[in-house]
Amino acid sequence: MLRASISIPPEALALDHAASAVSGLEVEAERIAAHSTEWVMPCLWVADAESDGVEAAIRSDPSIDEIVESVRFDEAAFYHVEWTDDVKRRIDSYLDKEGSLLEARLAAEEWRVDLRFADREQFDAFRDQLADRGHSFRLLSLTEMTCPDRGVRVLTSAQRDALVTAAERGYYRVPRETTTDELADDLGISHQAISELLRRATENLVFSTLTAERDSGPS
Repeated sequence: MLRASISIPPEALALDHAASAVSGLEVEAERIAAHSTEWVMPCLWVADAESDGVEAAIRSDPSIDEIVESVRFDEAAFYHVEWTDDVKRRIDSYLDKEGSLLEARLAAEEWRVDLRFADREQFDAFRDQLADRGHSFRLLSLTEMTCPDRGVRVLTSAQRDALVTAAERGYYRVPRETTTDELADDLGISHQAISELLRRATENLVFSTLTAERDSGPS
């Protein structure tokens, strides 16, 4: 298998309008799935959530059909989005080339996307399709994977803040020295939001560390 890190313009994926409207826009896509557009990049973490320009640019972007849910934090905002049919067809065409989306982040007006391919032939087919559509393409890295890839997921800034704050306040000590209600007050978010952040952050850490250690350990 091959893991490819590529750089593509927003028009080749999504959020072209938002990237053009807001200089320095940073978006991290979460819960990226393979071989299905229904759950590919439905959850977005957008930096600089306090800026009204960022909020307006995301909500008016033509690539988003509907914002199902949104939550604003001090330094980021979370959006659960429904992509337009055009974006879904675009992503579907990429995945039809046997590629699996692992990570995606929009910054400096370009998407950095990590994908997994079964072999070089499938990667070449994906690259040719981008060229046929007239999209620019920059290969950042192409590596052969020697062990099963779990699609390691990094923590978002909001997840990191939640985990660090919880640890500093003694949430993980026995007995606990704080509650989720108190953590929510410290971070200026709802009880539901802090519970969701801690759950997702813990899940991501388990998949990115403990699962990998189990697979690489002695049988």
